[in-house]
Amino acid sequence: MQEDFKMKDIKKRRRVEIHINSISISEMKRISMEKFLQRENSQIARLFAVKDANVDIIYVSPFSLTNDVTAYYMKILEIGEIENPHSRVNFVVSENTHKFPHHFSLA
Repeated sequence: MQEDFKMKDIKKRRRVEIHINSISISEMKRISMEKFLQRENSQIARLFAVKDANVDIIYVSPFSLTNDVTAYYMKILEIGEIENPHSRVNFVVSENTHKFPHHFSLA
């Protein structure tokens, strides 16, 4: 499926990439893992895919990010000469994250 994706002209067209940060390991390992949510969120570097002018990002975070954190990444994107990152990067957090145990996979 990935090879088929690469062969098409999709990469040349405007698109939205949805990044769901999820560690796919067994539940027992997730339960015992220290700082599980922070490890899931370590994939935040995917935001830099907006370097491609055809890409907009929806970043699904395992917890709410503070305004300072989002402002920090927006500033880095601006310094990296990304035009208008505020309109091209959207952060989303499930409204029910507080209802589930912390070790649940985000996916």
